Amino acid sequence: MTLQRPVEDVTVALRHLDLAIERWRAAFGQRHSVTVNDSLILSNLFMAGGRMLPRDLAQKMLLGTGSLTAMLDRLQRAGFIERVPNPDDRRSTFIEMTASGEQAMSEARIRLRSAIDTVVPTDLQPAFANSLVEISEVFNSLTRGLRNGRD
Repeated sequence: MTLQRPVEDVTVALRHLDLAIERWRAAFGQRHSVTVNDSLILSNLFMAGGRMLPRDLAQKMLLGTGSLTAMLDRLQRAGFIERVPNPDDRRSTFIEMTASGEQAMSEARIRLRSAIDTVVPTDLQPAFANSLVEISEVFNSLTRGLRNGRD
């Protein structure tokens, strides 16, 4: 893609990236017999070191507990997570990735890293990553504004 109108072209490029990521998540989900949203749970758990409290996971994913429970049930039946007692609070449990869940996410991460290495030169990867983080922060700020009724 050749950039002709920088801001518009960045917006289009971000949309292409968003669609590509959605297709990737759908393919991952299909390969592992889970939904796209289930794959997001696995991704969040993986990024958190493989263990989270359900309330923290629900908050991170902007889900209600009922929706999250159904998703966790599917992931547990698929063998990707397990619920384990919280030793500090008998009323709660942790959601932990199983070895199968970690393996699936590790394989996905290896493929993604390999793909990025073929497109983004190693010396540009830190600046590219920083730009993506800044763009994410802009979207988060826009989201907060929409939720609070600001334009």
